[in-house]
Order: sequence, then structure tokens, then C-alpha cells
Amino acid sequence: MKCSKCKEGEVKKVTIEKYQARLKGISFPVDNAEIEKCDSCDAELYSAKEIRRWEQLLDEHLITSGLILSPTQISSIRENLGLNVLHFAKLLGVTRQSVYGWENDNAKPLSIGPTSLLLSLLLEEKSGKIDGIVDFLVKSAKARGIDLPKTQDDKPNYIFPKNRLRTLPTGSPGFCV
Repeated sequence: MKCSKCKEGEVKKVTIEKYQARLKGISFPVDNAEIEKCDSCDAELYSAKEIRRWEQLLDEHLITSGLILSPTQISSIRENLGLNVLHFAKLLGVTRQSVYGWENDNAKPLSIGPTSLLLSLLLEEKSGKIDGIVDFLVKSAKARGIDLPKTQDDKPNYIFPKNRLRTLPTGSPGFCV
């Protein structure tokens, strides 16, 4: 087949043992990448089937490198906050269907974006490395008219390392009024 780019070379199928692919602006390694390559201008073509394989490999790469959270990690964050799916969704400002999807092992993983970054911050707070994310979300939810469940002694049941509600520093950014 003639190359569609240079119109001179022949395009041939090749397998590259260690290929550095790039999808969604992210570079990641692909073992045994099957591409079509022009023998004249080195243009590369990728089949739809190969791109789907790369998307799956990218998701696995992002989870193993810690850039996105696994369904188990997301469930763990929610459960450690003591929230059901509905209240966790309200806290984050998303639908409960979104949360169900994130926690489903058979669904496509959450992509890198604001929600993924927020969940990663919650994981960091859960491990005690940072502080104040939950408080910020609770204040924001309250400002939006959302009441989250409390325990019988009227204390929030969604606190991570400490058994008390921490306060945000004055002037914290956000949409709290």
C-alpha cells in the first residue's frame, strides 16, 4: 500500500518491541506495538484495534503509576469517610451514577481530570500527608445547601485521621460563601 503522506513509499506492518506511545497527551510504554510504517518517510499509521489496546494499556499504566485511582481505592476513600454513594456524590458535586461507575471494576477507569485529582487529594488526606480537603468539601457542600449525615452525638462521621472537624485557614480558595 502506498503511503498517504508522501505518496511514494510503501507502508508495511511492523511490530516494535518497546514503543513509546502517546495518547491523550500522555507518553507510556507499549510492548509489541503493531504499527504500519512508511519505508520512505517513516510515517506511522495505527489500526483502530491497536489504539483500543493502547487505551487499555494507558489506563493500566495510569493506575499502576498512581496517576488515577482504582475502583477499590475510590470505594475505600468513600467508606473511610463513612458515606454512602449518594452522600459521597453530593460531597463531590457529581451524580451517584458517576460514583457507581468509578467503583465498578468492569467499567472504564476514571480519566485524569479535576475529579481524579480531587480523589487523589482525598487519598493523600486519608494517609495523613495533607489536611483540610474534607473540611473544604464539607463547607462547600453546606454552602450549596447540602447536609451530610452526622452521628448520634451530632459530630460529622466523615473525618479521616482525627476524630474532630478541622477548620480551613482564613482566605481558603473555593466556592464557599
